[in-house]
Amino acid sequence: MDIAGFFKRFFGQMAALPEMARSDTVASLVPTDAQYVTVGPIAVLPDVWQFNNGAPGTVYGRDLGYLPAKYHQEIAYLVRTHDRLAVIERAGPRWSCPTVHITDLDGHRGGGFLVFTRGAEGLAIGPQSPVQVPPGYSFRTVRGVTNLFLGWDSELTPFGIRRHF
Repeated sequence: MDIAGFFKRFFGQMAALPEMARSDTVASLVPTDAQYVTVGPIAVLPDVWQFNNGAPGTVYGRDLGYLPAKYHQEIAYLVRTHDRLAVIERAGPRWSCPTVHITDLDGHRGGGFLVFTRGAEGLAIGPQSPVQVPPGYSFRTVRGVTNLFLGWDSELTPFGIRRHF
């Protein structure tokens, strides 16, 4: 294991968050047409329904701040453009979905929420943080005290999502 791997394991994945929030890193990875951006632990789930053990809003479950390794949770950007929701990791884009295919946000978890889509695929979103807005960008990011969805519910409401507190 190299030194970076040691520190990631020792201090946890959150050690990557300050670098990912910096404006130069944001500018190198986030598309210029982004409208809302946060950064934090995110897991792309092949079957969010199975992860949740039921329909959105019906099950209270595990904290989403730090998931077991089998879920491949990484510090990543959660990005909304005019018509897509995307997860962008340090290595590049990992997942995206048309915003009209997002059906539910489920906040029945500690430290985060689940994103359900029309299909089985979804997201486990851990605590999100604001990012620095680079010069030439005009997106919004989480500011101040918000609800448990960190502004993502109001960003996705125009697309017909259901919220479960």
